[in-house]
Amino acid sequence: MGLPLPTELTGEPVTEYLIDSKEQMARTERMQNICVACHSRGWTDGQFSRFNNSIKTTNAATLTAAKILLEAWKCGVAKGLEQKDSIFNEPLEKKWVEQWLFYANSIRFSSSMTGADYGAFADGRWYLNKNIREMAELLELKKSGSR
Repeated sequence: MGLPLPTELTGEPVTEYLIDSKEQMARTERMQNICVACHSRGWTDGQFSRFNNSIKTTNAATLTAAKILLEAWKCGVAKGLEQKDSIFNEPLEKKWVEQWLFYANSIRFSSSMTGADYGAFADGRWYLNKNIREMAELLELKKSGSR
């Protein structure tokens, strides 16, 4: 899509006002120490590896949705901040919100709790991917109607 992404929509973790990577690692280690009270180190390491993969997957899908939305703003088929409009009120924008707020977070939660079925179906991976397809189709429909 070629549109340069604003700093807030690059898919990179935000650093301002949040805990730094050193504190994140310390908290992860504390959590892993709780896990190994009942589980083996191998199980715990595997669980955190799967969880980190879920975060990478959901971040990539959220970035794809953000790029679709940016394209809609660029083409003028949706209004964004540059047009002094809300970024939460149009159909594509609402699908973008669903992508990161509901679907990505549902997958992350289920992954952290080893809920594979929930992560796939109950607002999980199925909807995460379905939503991207619907966003892309809606964008193309709007673009074709705007010519």
